[in-house]
Amino acid sequence: MNTTILRILALALCTALAAGCASVAPTVPVVHDAVYPASGLAAFALENQNGAVTVTGSDRADLRVRALNGRGVENVSIEVVGDRMTVRTVPAAGLGLAGPQARYEVDVPRSLARIEVATSNGAIEVRDCDGTVDAGTSNGAIRLAGTRTIGRLQTSNGAIEAELRALEADARITTSNGAVRLRLASSINATIEARTSNGRVTVSGLPLATTVAGPSEVRGTLGAGGPRLLVVTSNGQIALEPL
Repeated sequence: MNTTILRILALALCTALAAGCASVAPTVPVVHDAVYPASGLAAFALENQNGAVTVTGSDRADLRVRALNGRGVENVSIEVVGDRMTVRTVPAAGLGLAGPQARYEVDVPRSLARIEVATSNGAIEVRDCDGTVDAGTSNGAIRLAGTRTIGRLQTSNGAIEAELRALEADARITTSNGAVRLRLASSINATIEARTSNGRVTVSGLPLATTVAGPSEVRGTLGAGGPRLLVVTSNGQIALEPL
């Protein structure tokens, strides 16, 4: 009698475990991999909910969008309106609050005028792009290398590292918890304000004419002055260096 009951209980447990495992969406190695014409495009935007994003510019004449390691992803939406392409991660039905997860690798023409990337949980990296870069994530680092200029870089938890060869309009770099390292071309004309609540601000090798030069706040003009560049972190160091 006891043996029969144990067998029934064991069978019920195995069935429940199997059902539970089946309800968890498996990770799909490649969700999306396609090439799109870039003729007539000036802006590229990517809206992801969870996962890292890497955008690389080159002399190519098209765009390649790859979504990898997807979980809870129904598909990838591609929308072109005028000269702007927008890529969005579309969640699977009944996913709940967790949201879909996918890692993106995107190759774009270097000459695109604007790159915009948004994700909630994941790092963002943009390389070798000549357009204005906007990047935002809730949890993750942001890194820009070989880029020309920015509009807004923002993360709640993570470091920010960026290279600027020009500044054409007011720009912001903000993080709540993380260091900021900013490398600027000495030919830039800008008004710079950098401050941290817990940490130090250091300026090395830049011809910055300072009006405020405290341990946690620096203000001044680079070159002839011009657009305002605001750099803020709550917890972390800020380093301004030459490119």
